[in-house]
Amino acid sequence: VTVPMGNLSPEQFRGLAQVMRRFSGGAARTQQNQSLVLRWVREDSLPALHAELAAIGLGAAEAGLIADVVACPGTDSCKMGITSSQGAGYALRDAVLEMGIDDHLVHEITIKVSGCPNGCAQHHLAAIGLQGSAFKAGGVEIPCYDVFLGGGNYIGGGKFGTRVARVPVKRMPQAVAKIIRTYQAERGDGERFLDYIDRVGPKHFDPLLNEFKEVGPISEEIDTYFDWGKEELFKVVR
Repeated sequence: VTVPMGNLSPEQFRGLAQVMRRFSGGAARTQQNQSLVLRWVREDSLPALHAELAAIGLGAAEAGLIADVVACPGTDSCKMGITSSQGAGYALRDAVLEMGIDDHLVHEITIKVSGCPNGCAQHHLAAIGLQGSAFKAGGVEIPCYDVFLGGGNYIGGGKFGTRVARVPVKRMPQAVAKIIRTYQAERGDGERFLDYIDRVGPKHFDPLLNEFKEVGPISEEIDTYFDWGKEELFKVVR
C-alpha cells in the first residue's frame, strides 16, 4: 500500500483500520520505504480491497517504484533538520508522476531525501539520494541538497552512493529529471541504473548538473531562497 512520505491523516488511519480488520486479520506491516504491507489477503478479495483503499486515498500503484519517494520528517518536526525533506519529497513525487514514465528500468530507481547528514531516510543507500545542506549567496542562506548517486544493492550487501553535486532545493525536480533522461539516453540495452552509474562513474553527472547550481541575487530569484512549503526566507536554525 503506497503511503506518500509515510503520512496518514486521522481519517485515513481509521479507514485503514477497517480495511485491515476486513482483509488482513487486523494486521499490517510497515516497510523501510514508508509503505504498508497487508498480509494474508485472499486473491479474490483484491478488487474489493483496492476499491476501499482508493476510497480513502491510498489506492495509488506506486509502492516500490520511483514515485515512491522516501523522506524523513526534516524541518517539519526534527530539531536536527536543515531542509524540508518532506516538502522536497512531495515535489519530487509530483515531478516524477508528471513525467509519465513507462520504463520498468527507470521505475527501479529509488529516491530518498534526508533533511541533514544524519541520513534518517537512508539517502546514502538510494540510487538517487539527497542530503539537506545550505550555502550562502550574497550573505543570504540558500537551502540545497547534496546529490548522491549509485547507492543501493541491499541484497548481498549495501553500497553507499557517491556525492556528486550541490543543487538548490527548488531546482531538484529538474535536476532529477535530467539525471533520469541522461540515463535513458546513455544506458546500454537492459542496463540497470546502478550498473550504468558504476560504468560511467557518479562524477559523470557533476558537469551535467552545472546549469542548476548558480543562483542569482535575491531580487531576481527570490523563490530559490525559500524552502519547499515555507513562507519565510530560509535560515539554518539549531
